[in-house]
Amino acid sequence: MDPVKAKYLDEAIGSVSELDEFSVVNGISSHYVGLAREDGEVRINANAEGLVHIALSMLKLAKQGVGAHVHFDESGIVDKGEFQLIITKCEADWEA
Repeated sequence: MDPVKAKYLDEAIGSVSELDEFSVVNGISSHYVGLAREDGEVRINANAEGLVHIALSMLKLAKQGVGAHVHFDESGIVDKGEFQLIITKCEADWEA
């Protein structure tokens, strides 16, 4: 990633991180994220706080190297899930 994009990514991470901190009061998080399969589709269901938390996770992942990944499961980001979802950073075909 070029330095200009990296600078903007760092600024976005800082801003979203501050916003995400408002979701935790007295050590209790108000994030809600659920994973479900419905009619052959994967659904990510989340409240506003959960969506901000997902956005922060994706911004942080964008900053990491190829192969870095985030687990969406009940031991991490997800409150209720029928399965585990893993999002991995990779190169696009034209970048390889």
